[in-house]
Amino acid sequence: MRHEQLAELLALFALGIPEVEGLDYVRAHLAKGCASCELELREMDDILRELALTPEPLEAPEQVRSRLLARIPGVAGKREAGVR
Repeated sequence: MRHEQLAELLALFALGIPEVEGLDYVRAHLAKGCASCELELREMDDILRELALTPEPLEAPEQVRSRLLARIPGVAGKREAGVR
């Protein structure tokens, strides 16, 4: 599995979504000590912690929103067609 694919699964792992195919691979990969994936997971955890403490919804800056949406399979093409 490539790191690009793993990054998608890391987001689901950080959210604690239990029934996603590939999370066992993520656990095993993290157990091997991949520094870049550990860093990305820590950053995701920090973001989720901040979001949980935010009293009002925040609008993500367009650059951040675009990067996040680009990671979700099948969303990038829909976004360009005007679907949000």
